[in-house]
Amino acid sequence: MAQAARIAVAEGHFHKDVDVEQFAHDENALLLGFHHSARLLKEPRAETWARRAFDALLRAARPQRS
Repeated sequence: MAQAARIAVAEGHFHKDVDVEQFAHDENALLLGFHHSARLLKEPRAETWARRAFDALLRAARPQRS
C-alpha cells in the first residue's frame, strides 16, 4: 500500500507531502477494524463505517482542486 501511495504522489493523485507510510498504516488499520466489527462483532454498519473512513483518508491525501 505504501508503494501504491508513492505512485499516487508521483502521478499527482495525492499531494506531495503525504506520508505514504502513515497512509499505508491507516489503510491497514481500517481494514483490520472493518474485519473486527463485521466478522467478530457482527456489526451491520461495519461496511458503511469502513467506506466512510476510507473516503476520508483519500480526501485527506488528495490535492485540493480549485
